[in-house]
Amino acid sequence: MIDRAQIFHALSRFGRDEDGAVTTDWVLLTALLIGLVLATFNTIGGTVVDTAIEMTDHDIKTTF
Repeated sequence: MIDRAQIFHALSRFGRDEDGAVTTDWVLLTALLIGLVLATFNTIGGTVVDTAIEMTDHDIKTTF
């Protein structure tokens, strides 16, 4: 049977262990960056496409 001292020791060892902390940080930072990029594209994406479509209707002068 496991006694309280063994449980406390296992929990304190788990609390001091930082092996996966860096990986978790990078996963969260990457997810945040992807979310920011998607939000930016969603915000200005339609405007850029509309402007490009409007520009195709204009003729470009090649002579002066």
